[in-house]
Amino acid sequence: DLVPARLSTMSSIWVFRLPQKATAPASFAQGRLAVGAGNQEARNVLKEATDARKAAIDALSTGSTLDQALAAVNTYVGHLLALQAAGQGGAAQPGPALGRIQTAVTFKWADSVSGTTNTFASVDEELANILLAFAVWCTRRSAALPFSSNGDDPATKEAFHCLRRASGLYDYVVEMRRRAVSHHPGTDFDERVLKSLSAQALAEAQEITLERARQKGNAPDLIAQIAADTQAKFEAAEASVKDIPAMLAVYRTYLAFKKAFYKAFSQHYQGMHLFAQDKCGDAIKVFTLARESLEKAAKDSQGFATAMRCRPLTQHTVYTNLDAALKKAHEKANHENGFIYHQRVPADAPAPAEPKAIVQAEPYVLPAPAVSWSAAQFEVEKVPLRGQNMAADLASTDNAPVPKTEVPAAAGLRPQEEQLCVVS
Repeated sequence: DLVPARLSTMSSIWVFRLPQKATAPASFAQGRLAVGAGNQEARNVLKEATDARKAAIDALSTGSTLDQALAAVNTYVGHLLALQAAGQGGAAQPGPALGRIQTAVTFKWADSVSGTTNTFASVDEELANILLAFAVWCTRRSAALPFSSNGDDPATKEAFHCLRRASGLYDYVVEMRRRAVSHHPGTDFDERVLKSLSAQALAEAQEITLERARQKGNAPDLIAQIAADTQAKFEAAEASVKDIPAMLAVYRTYLAFKKAFYKAFSQHYQGMHLFAQDKCGDAIKVFTLARESLEKAAKDSQGFATAMRCRPLTQHTVYTNLDAALKKAHEKANHENGFIYHQRVPADAPAPAEPKAIVQAEPYVLPAPAVSWSAAQFEVEKVPLRGQNMAADLASTDNAPVPKTEVPAAAGLRPQEEQLCVVS
């Protein structure tokens, strides 16, 4: 049997994850914005917005499901959109227009890429940050869920949707950044990083689809095509950050490894397809190239385990099972070619499998602005700028610190035989 009995336990055991974005507490109900509340309804919605922010952050810090996290984040986003509308005469879509209402509250966020803490003073930037935090949470949630081998259980399905959702969120922030958020090289708001993270999430979602196709016994040529597209997605993710400074060196190593690994994966199944068609010489050539690709993957992974403080990628069962399957397939093809087929091994390999994309990002759609704001009245001219009203400044959350990010056990990170390679 050329099909490895257990090529993968899903790729949750060898993933690169950014740390969850941390943020300082922020209050809409006290400080500068509260000064401009013109009626009780306005004061009420400011408290609702404050509570909604806390609930969204809590949902991204505990063992919420994807649906629970999405609901909490969208509730908060609805308040942000209503706040924008209150200062823009009803324009609820994110945009560059800034006013006193939109800039009255200070937001502090840790940057997952650079490790710095940054202060933001606009609702647009807060919206981008909460969506990025949600995207990072989705990727971490996907890695924490207990996978099955057939991909039909609820946990594996949720992991699949988490990754598609993350890709769509990153795509949304890319478009939003072009309209409303400044470009900051080497940070969460570097468009190259966002595009890379989107491609990575989509590639990992396709890893789940690939494993499901393998477990269900799909034809080797189809599996080779899906693997080729998975390789292409990791390659696109790597290319997007090739010019980023050394801070992303480990991430690039991970992407290079995955790119080479899925090239070998695709070649292995292409070789199986050729062997089944009695094209033994072509199969031997492709198996040889697959082993070379797998060796390159091993070379690309050097230093990753040290930097990540986890087992080498080449020791994971995902890698070792493919390595064993390739050796077995290669040896069998050579043996049968010598006794049965007697075909010449070509100097040039057959054309590689045509990439076949199966998975698409799940687009993020803004919720409607919170309806509770409809009766709220704000006296914009009364909202003080920073430094104009010391009492309002002192009552604000400007100086609240950003806590250290910790992922509690409740988030679903479970003990395993093979330690998760997750940046925390």
